[in-house]
Amino acid sequence: MRRAPQLLALLGLLLLTLAHTVEARGVTVYIQHVVIAQPGDLRLGDLMQSSGDTPLSAREVLAQDIATVSSHLLYIPSHSYMDRVGDAFGRDSIFVGSRSLVIPSAAVPDNEIPLLDRLVDFLGDAGVLGGDVTDIDVRSIQPGGTLSQTIVPSFQLVRTTQGSVEVSFTSSSDAGQTTGRIVLALKADGRASAADVHAHDPVRVIFHKGPITIEMQGRALAPAAIGDTVNVLVTDSQKSFAGRLVTGKAVDVELP
Repeated sequence: MRRAPQLLALLGLLLLTLAHTVEARGVTVYIQHVVIAQPGDLRLGDLMQSSGDTPLSAREVLAQDIATVSSHLLYIPSHSYMDRVGDAFGRDSIFVGSRSLVIPSAAVPDNEIPLLDRLVDFLGDAGVLGGDVTDIDVRSIQPGGTLSQTIVPSFQLVRTTQGSVEVSFTSSSDAGQTTGRIVLALKADGRASAADVHAHDPVRVIFHKGPITIEMQGRALAPAAIGDTVNVLVTDSQKSFAGRLVTGKAVDVELP
């Protein structure tokens, strides 16, 4: 009979933990096209700004890491994380923007940033950049003149191979015509291909508190292999938890 009070206490704890989800009304969230970041962990919140009050559930999601900034650029499409962010902000929210180009601080001269910003859009439209976070190593930029901050280039694919792309560009301005070539090395996030679950996959979330166990339905918020720690979103509460992925597409969460 002792298990009944324990079960009621755990249920109460879960209800308190899963409650207080605030739905944002009329919040507009702007996905930043270019983000200058210091090397280290990059949070979802570093990629966006909101025009209204951010709900508590969204703050928790925005605090999650999405990538690690090194010496290379990062291409991060918004649809790679939009499900978890959209759920946290609420259905009435509006999202503006489709991707971010993350540039390590001082890694690229200021006059090259507008060119690379527009190049990423071109490569996305051409299908060279897919739906995963991609590491971009700028091997060379060879302009035939001075690059303007207001450059509006026209690109053409010269060569694409596995993990590499070469592009030519031309641009006209009051200062004259500029031509050049850019060579990039591309590497997609390898975690997705090795994962046992992927972002948005349905999972069973198993909560443990001593000898008591409660199971709920949820969704993985990132790719993970068995044994990895992964964030999950509980479907009923729209609240996220961190747990260990185990066999059977289940995530084990130990409650304090």
